[in-house]
Amino acid sequence: MSFFDTTPAGKIINRFSKDMDELDVRMPYYTEFVVQALFLCLSQIFVVCLVYPMFIFIAFGIVGTFIFFDVYMNRGVLEARKLENKSKSPVLTDITSIMPGISVIRGFERQSVFQDKFSADLNRNLAAQMLFRYSNRWYGFRMDLLGTLTILCTAGVCIFSRGSVTPAEAGLALANVFQVATFIPYVMRMKADFRARFNSVERISEYAYDLDQEASAQTDEKKIKLPPGWPSKGQLELKELSYRYRPSTPLVLNNISVKIEAGSKVGVVGRTGAGKTSLFSAILRLAEIEAGEVLVDEVDVSQIGLGDLRSAIAVIPQDPVLFQGTIRYNLDPFNQYEDESIWSAIEKSHLKDKISENGAGLDMIVANDGDNLSVGEKQLLCLGRALLRKNKILLLDEATASVDVETDYKIQATIKEAFFECTVVTIAHRIHTVMNYDKIIVMKSGEVIEYGTPEDLLKMSDGTFKSLLKSAQRESS
Repeated sequence: MSFFDTTPAGKIINRFSKDMDELDVRMPYYTEFVVQALFLCLSQIFVVCLVYPMFIFIAFGIVGTFIFFDVYMNRGVLEARKLENKSKSPVLTDITSIMPGISVIRGFERQSVFQDKFSADLNRNLAAQMLFRYSNRWYGFRMDLLGTLTILCTAGVCIFSRGSVTPAEAGLALANVFQVATFIPYVMRMKADFRARFNSVERISEYAYDLDQEASAQTDEKKIKLPPGWPSKGQLELKELSYRYRPSTPLVLNNISVKIEAGSKVGVVGRTGAGKTSLFSAILRLAEIEAGEVLVDEVDVSQIGLGDLRSAIAVIPQDPVLFQGTIRYNLDPFNQYEDESIWSAIEKSHLKDKISENGAGLDMIVANDGDNLSVGEKQLLCLGRALLRKNKILLLDEATASVDVETDYKIQATIKEAFFECTVVTIAHRIHTVMNYDKIIVMKSGEVIEYGTPEDLLKMSDGTFKSLLKSAQRESS
């Protein structure tokens, strides 16, 4: 996930559009043309060497000069091409970020700000593109000069070798050299362009082979063997857990030790930036744990496959994630459940009336990113997905922050009823939603500062949970 957190969308789109087009369309054409043209030129030079053996030494000198120019003068062409490829990513990033938010930009009358930024990025890319074209033409001009020098050398050999060959042979040699000398500069320029476009292959290879990969999706049974039906209880324990999102970033969780009993309901509260969401990221191993252990039913999650881990834990994220398709596809993408089970989950998530009114039932169309549903309905659909899976551990990341108070109470009632035997860990946006939970975790600056039942935490005279509850009551009043 750190790759997507640090890589602009335009950079990824550039790889899968322009660079892939270079690889699939232009590289085969350039490869065939350059190889055939080079063999043609070499064969014609060979004919001249047969007619004038002394031309062999001149040919070696001219070929060496061409290679010298190709190696050293071509560097500018390559760097200009790399600059063009890199400067195109910000342009695509601007387009992908501006277009979805065009209504907001116009609403705040900030068109000029984004226009100036887009114009600056576009001008930078056009400047790099023109630099590439100019450098390529300058390289071709030098090749033309070398071709002219080759014709002059051949003409000199013909003059000083009068009488040793027939006029027809001399004419054949001059014709071949003239053809090579006028054609090879174009070939060398095409070769330089071909080598510059090869940068797209390097960029694609970087994404194909050089990116850091997540751990294996499946558990290596040689290292650890999961008990049948794991997790069967849902006990969650954190032992001296430290976690950071990337090696270059500071710790977001620092030496956390918490034990959550199976079947208990635990709320996680704290100010913004306290590390609440990071706690879930560590449990799901969105980045590898820096130190400590996360145990689920006494099994260290760092030793098992990511697919096995994440399929064993149900998550309702803060930002609901839906895919373009149907209701059935979003709830059961792998066709594992019967229609009765899906409808039961929909009814428990309070979406049955909405879906029934559509007429298409489970085949109701869901637009890209669920744009034809409200934020609250999308959150309820994610709840239905969790209800359908019936996992022993449920993680809710401020799942009710985007719904009204009435729907919030319905969701909390559904969670209490449907996940009665499950371990539920909830990041609370509204403090009152976790007041009836078994225990509360209070976090600050990546550390657990309070942990206990709501009643015990409220008895602390200067407790953080007590102050958070008072702040929430003042805001509601």
